[in-house]
Amino acid sequence: MLNHHRLPRLILLIIIPLSVSLVFLASCSLFSSDKKGSSPEEKEAHSVLTTFMEARLRGDEAAARKHLDPAALKQFNRLPGLRLSLAMSNPQPTGYVLSSPQTGVGDISFEVRTHLAYTREPWARFIDEDFTLARKNGTFKIVAAELLGGSEFIQEDGTLYEVRHTATASGSQRMLIPITALPETFIPPFNRQDPAAKVGREGFGPLAVSPDTKKLAFITRGTNGLLAMVEMESGTITPINLYPMGTGNRVLWTATSRFLAAEVTTGPGVRQITFYETSSGQPVRLGLSNRFPQPDYQLSLVRSQPSGDRIVFEVEAGDKKKADPEKIGLWEADLKNKQVKKLS
Repeated sequence: MLNHHRLPRLILLIIIPLSVSLVFLASCSLFSSDKKGSSPEEKEAHSVLTTFMEARLRGDEAAARKHLDPAALKQFNRLPGLRLSLAMSNPQPTGYVLSSPQTGVGDISFEVRTHLAYTREPWARFIDEDFTLARKNGTFKIVAAELLGGSEFIQEDGTLYEVRHTATASGSQRMLIPITALPETFIPPFNRQDPAAKVGREGFGPLAVSPDTKKLAFITRGTNGLLAMVEMESGTITPINLYPMGTGNRVLWTATSRFLAAEVTTGPGVRQITFYETSSGQPVRLGLSNRFPQPDYQLSLVRSQPSGDRIVFEVEAGDKKKADPEKIGLWEADLKNKQVKKLS
């Protein structure tokens, strides 16, 4: 059985020591939205950095190296915590966001926040990095890279904690909420006709921290898994929905922190995804159950897109005889505009 405390710590120390500094704390607001910049140079640098990050997330180190000048490549090879490839089976990268560009004399810098999480397990992490780009032979290259910091979120003895880190060592730890702080029963606000149901409080399942780091979303374990959010500073808990006989697999935020997605297994061969607007807790209905009826199709969350309110999900065949092959593949849900389109 996975030890929810020791194994993530081992990964933390071996793979990516995180950091939180005064610089990081002062710059959280930079991630409130993803801005490409106003000048052609800022937009071009943004495009290069986005291409670099996409290569890192899919584990294509050769493609990522093409965007690094020799000095930046040495930093990746030398500095602990900087990884060229972020592709891992578990924990998995679940998305990233870029800050607004900071234009200097001859260079442009961005901060990048990358999110990772375990499937079905109570552990999540975000990493903050700084990248400086400058023109080299007419093309923008990454000339400097720095690990800024981040936090991991763990469960220990039925309580969620945030653990902050410096670039080279573990940092402070603070308690967020114990499982006993959750309500014993709950009725979703959009389903008031149903009687109150008992909330699963056997422990926490998958976690996801919002890109603005103000909230942590989770699904609990138990007969009725509870999807909820907790505010980092106040500890205020906002229940959203119950999943009868459901096992939470993954939770994702959009880059704007305005929408939330949950993937839940609700029975043998039945895996569904649902979306919510976080300020109201109301579901965002996209007609997925009609487009991809179960158990003919199985849906799973993949990642959030680096800008806007878009979530990538995968459609697989549940029943190969009934599933339309044209529907199998990656899709994107635009939650703001309530649209769905196929990517590949």
